[in-house]
Formats: sequence, structure tokens, C-alpha cells
Amino acid sequence: FGNEVSTYRGLRTDEHSGSMMGYKAHLLRFPDQHLSVIETCNLGSIDPGPIARQVAEVYLGDRMAATAARSTTGARRAAPASVTLDATQLRRLAGNYTSDELGATYRVFVRNGQLMIHRPLARDTVLIAESPSSFRAAGSGLMLHFDSTAATPPESFTIQAGPVSDIRFSRPRVQGDWANLQRYHAADMQLPSSSAANDRVVFFGNSITESWAPYFATMFPGKPFVGRGISGQTTPQMLVRFRQDVIDLQPKVVVILAGTNDIAGNTGPSTLEMIEDNLKSMTELAQRNGIAVVLSSVLPVYDYPWRTGLEPAPKIVALNDWMKRYAQSVGAVYLDYWTALADARQGMRAEYSADGVHPNEAGYRVMAPLAEAAIRAAMRR
Repeated sequence: FGNEVSTYRGLRTDEHSGSMMGYKAHLLRFPDQHLSVIETCNLGSIDPGPIARQVAEVYLGDRMAATAARSTTGARRAAPASVTLDATQLRRLAGNYTSDELGATYRVFVRNGQLMIHRPLARDTVLIAESPSSFRAAGSGLMLHFDSTAATPPESFTIQAGPVSDIRFSRPRVQGDWANLQRYHAADMQLPSSSAANDRVVFFGNSITESWAPYFATMFPGKPFVGRGISGQTTPQMLVRFRQDVIDLQPKVVVILAGTNDIAGNTGPSTLEMIEDNLKSMTELAQRNGIAVVLSSVLPVYDYPWRTGLEPAPKIVALNDWMKRYAQSVGAVYLDYWTALADARQGMRAEYSADGVHPNEAGYRVMAPLAEAAIRAAMRR
């Protein structure tokens, strides 16, 4: 997923790992000391990162910060606690899960009483339960967080792996459900009528909106804000589900955040004009149904970790410039997240994102007051 810039025992590091067909490789660089460690492994169960650090310590140990003292018993650091799940609990997690963002399918299955995961070009790996819904892949930093509850099996899980987080894998959709209308169908039907929540606001978008929704209760306490984001979606998919997931909910305001996955090419090549046309159509549909529109700037991205080399930054700047002008021309509100989140490269500032695309909690806390101000402005119109 790209280089990870960090520190190790007080020295700056730049590192990258990869695996294919049971082989692994790891590059660990100490740029200030002009030392690089390259490790290749012919066994998929090996974790090359710690070994590369041990090699670096041979050469740079006298320049590194001291490590914490070891226990007098010589015991290693305790592994994360695990829990035991019965066969029924494991079977309800099994199935195929697909990520539109990564273009990959992971298979979760049970073998010999253990939950396993199969990933393309990787060996089957045991999943160790740290809670009934969170699992760690043995021998790696990969974490899976299922959305299941005691009453319902999961429809999806998110992964965390080094700098990458909140990438969602979902069970296959109903055949032909390209826009994933089933995702919120039941939740839409269970919402109270708009008269019971006359200041309802729908946040409509992709994984950035989907990952933000769990924070709504703390960032927007007491507000009838509804999240309708779907990971990986592009504007044509969102336009298809706009009536079901926005208009039929009868909100006062819709906050639209869309376009980055189009630029990434998630559903094929897309021009800025195609994105603009879809945003126009969503705006017109909302306004004709008495819904005020907030058009959110696309968040800054220097490079997409799942599709590198597209140079999205200038395209995002151009789309946001158009969006600001269009919003002014049709009486919508333009919500500028980009300025608050961008760095000198026109990517996202490191403190606000682990992967340069999806905000972390600190990023969402920057976005929250900007969204509230835009919503207030929209309600006055």
C-alpha cells in the first residue's frame, strides 16, 4: 500500500513490505544514516519487519535510543489477549467479502475449528479473535473488524494494515445491484417520519462518509444526522440510489461528498465533466424536492494507495473550483474541507489520515464544525 514513514528507536525510517505467492520482501531504510536493509523470504509465515530491525541494530545500535528494559525473567512482550468463540460464532462470519476500492475478494472460512482467511496471492492464514468481532491475522499486522452483532451476522468488515485503515469488504450484493441499494434499504424503512425529526440531515457519500457516521453521536450530539455512505462508490452509483437514500428520507439538508472514487477509476475511467454532470443531477433532484444542498469539496489526495500513479491532486483542485462556482450559481452551499486538510503537496496532512485518503478521528474533528456551519447556512436559505 506504499511506503510507511516513521521512526525506530529515535531514527527516521522509510519502509515498505510486500508478498506474493508465499514469498515476502521488506525494505527498511534509515535515510539520515544512509543504511538500507533489504530482506527476502521464501516462506510466507515469516514476519520480515522485526528481522530487518534486528539487522539494523547490528550497524546502528550505538546511535539508537535505548529500548525499554526487559523483564528480569526474560519474558517477551505479551501478545494481545485473545478470546475463544464456539463453532456457531465462527461459522456466521464465514463467506466471501469484496472491496470495490481494492478490487479484491477475501474468503473467510472455518477449518479444523479455526477461522481462516484466504487472500489473493497469499497463504491461508489463521484469524485470532481479540473480541467477538475483531480478529488479528496470525503473523501479520492485519486486523479485521466485522460489523456483526449478537443478533445479526456481518454484512461486511473493515481492515487495518499498517498505514491503511477503514477499507471495507462486503458480502456480494444481490445480483445486479450495482448501486448497492440493499445496503440501507432496511435502515431507511426503520427511520421515523421526517415530522419526528424535522431538522434531519443526510450525509451522502462514499467510505469517507460511511466511516464518519459512527462518530456522529459524539461529534453532533442530539442532532438527527443520518449517514448514507458506501465504501468505494462513485457518483453514477450514488445517483442511482439518491432517491431511496436521500429524497425518500425527506431531510431538510443533504451533505454530498463524492467524486474521489471517480478520479481513482473505481468503476472505470471518468472525466471531470462526467463527475460534474452527476453532481448537478443530484443537486437538481434534491432542490426540486425541497431539500437544501451542501456540496462538499473532495478531500485532498496526493496518491491513491490502491491505484497509484494517477496524480489526483490537480484534478481534485479543478473539480473543487468548479463545484464552488456551481454551488454559488444554483443557491447551494459549498463546504470547503480541502483547505483545512491539505498539505504543501495538495495531499492530506499526515496527522489527519493514515493512508492519505481516509480521515482519522482527528481529521473528522476538523471537518465536523465546518459541516455544521454549512448546514446552518443551508437551513437559512
